[in-house]
Amino acid sequence: MHSISWEIAFALFVIAIILYKIGQEKVAKIVTMMLRLAYLFVLGTGIYLLMKIGFAGLYYLKMILGILTIGLMEMIIGGLSKGKKLTWQWLVFLVVFAGTIYLGIRLPL
Repeated sequence: MHSISWEIAFALFVIAIILYKIGQEKVAKIVTMMLRLAYLFVLGTGIYLLMKIGFAGLYYLKMILGILTIGLMEMIIGGLSKGKKLTWQWLVFLVVFAGTIYLGIRLPL
């Protein structure tokens, strides 16, 4: 369930970016609200998995990276809606997102 939540959240993130880029702000805001709902599912399923697996060091790191990823996704969406330049946010997002995915794949369930 957690991986499906992430996939849906990432798809909504990409859709919102595309909508902001083509000037469909009204529809992009609706997609952004759906994305925020998906964040809640991601956080909920992540917390459930953390409690189910147990609290160990690298799982905490993955949790922190996941929360940072969500925060950076929000910063990017917010910056796009205001027309800001987002170079550093994109770079940090790519590094943090890659780290989160890497730990998600490498850590056993």
